[in-house]
Amino acid sequence: MWSSLSPLTRGRLTAAIGVIVISTDAPSFRLLRLRLPASAPAYGFAVLVWRSVFGFLASSVSTCYLAGGWSGLCRETEKLGGLTLLLASVFQTVGQIGFTSAVAMTTAANVVVVLALSPPITALISRFALGVSLPRHTWIATVSGFLAVALVFAGQLGGSPRELQGCLVALLAPCGFGAYMCLAASRPDANTLASQTLTTLLSLATALLVLSATGQLDSAQPASPADYAVALYNGAVVTLGVQVFGYALQAIPGPEAALVSLLETVLSPFLVYAAVGERVSPQSIVAGVLIVLILAAHTIYDMRLEGQAHAKTAVPEDGVELLRTEAAPAEAGA
Repeated sequence: MWSSLSPLTRGRLTAAIGVIVISTDAPSFRLLRLRLPASAPAYGFAVLVWRSVFGFLASSVSTCYLAGGWSGLCRETEKLGGLTLLLASVFQTVGQIGFTSAVAMTTAANVVVVLALSPPITALISRFALGVSLPRHTWIATVSGFLAVALVFAGQLGGSPRELQGCLVALLAPCGFGAYMCLAASRPDANTLASQTLTTLLSLATALLVLSATGQLDSAQPASPADYAVALYNGAVVTLGVQVFGYALQAIPGPEAALVSLLETVLSPFLVYAAVGERVSPQSIVAGVLIVLILAAHTIYDMRLEGQAHAKTAVPEDGVELLRTEAAPAEAGA
């Protein structure tokens, strides 16, 4: 049945599967219990240790498989280049640190709403760092997205300072991931998936340094054997979800991928509520709905423009046959 589907349909379904797995990131984060109290300032880095350890194992195996073995992985790494590999890994590490630290400080709904700013931030970085010209509807979507996220920050002004700080820290995630996406787009000749393994090592080194400096390294272990299983899921399975989504990008256009990725903004808060009963503030609900509508409208408009451009340049096969049929009598008469 799977083989009977078109490549585009398989790409869409693969991307959706990847995003659904990624949407379980925040719920598994909440279910994980460490010996370190969840209120500790470095708790996010303690979780990052285990995400990085199990993520390294998963990304090494999957990246090696996708590259066609260790020799293929070495070729992809060499093609990518040392500086590009390092920058891609640093950007992704910043995104990982922003996400884990923010989830430890504020609600998962706030974090995924801020994380939904990745497409507009990527567009801004493309404009000012790479000189890519942005159409008017992209500027409108970008400004509207930032205004929607401002609702989340406004909702935290009269509440806990820690939650407001968490929302600010969460901005590191779309900035880091956006910079990585721009770098990947600037190197279409190379497979930047090879950088994910190095990302886990950089994240692990950063988390260990922070925990050592704060004297909390000894308390970073999972509280029970069951929590080791949760840590394995949060590190390995979610990493594989990211790579499945990345693999789907080879089969579907960028605008469609952005549309599919909006599933996380919708699914993640509900999964966290189902897992641990974490409630969603009205501001986050409104902001999330607005961002989904804004980005969905922008993406559908982009897909429509691409379809019109393709229709103008493509020549239908039946049209070619018609031209050949009409040309044949003329050639015979000549």
